[in-house]
Amino acid sequence: MGKNMLQYLLYFVVGGGLVALVAFLAQRGNGTLTILVANIPVMFLLNMLLMYKSGGVDGSLMYARAALLYLPFYIVFVFVTMYLLPRLGMPLALVPGALVFLIPVWIRRIRTRRNAAVAHLKETAAAAGASFSAEQTGSHAGAA
Repeated sequence: MGKNMLQYLLYFVVGGGLVALVAFLAQRGNGTLTILVANIPVMFLLNMLLMYKSGGVDGSLMYARAALLYLPFYIVFVFVTMYLLPRLGMPLALVPGALVFLIPVWIRRIRTRRNAAVAHLKETAAAAGASFSAEQTGSHAGAA
């Protein structure tokens, strides 16, 4: 097994261990400690360390920015789940909330397409403008 494969196996074991720890703490009824381990600081710190290891400072900063981008959507997800849980039950309450996480993906996809379309229009206009200017220059030169 290569070094790279061992690295991913370690990530799998650490992630599985974290999930098991969260389940253990939840079973013991310690909600505050459970949420502390499951979400905000522990997962963020662990992922920051992993991103730093693979991508350096730039990778860590990219992850931190993405975490901040998703934070409002995470809050909406929690509220939607809390609202729907007593009304729909556990499996159905998670689905609409989880769909909230698709909003940034859709926004990014729309922005990417729009930026590509704008860039294409600029290239087309620049190419058309260059050929038009050459034609104008040639016709003015011939008229003189």
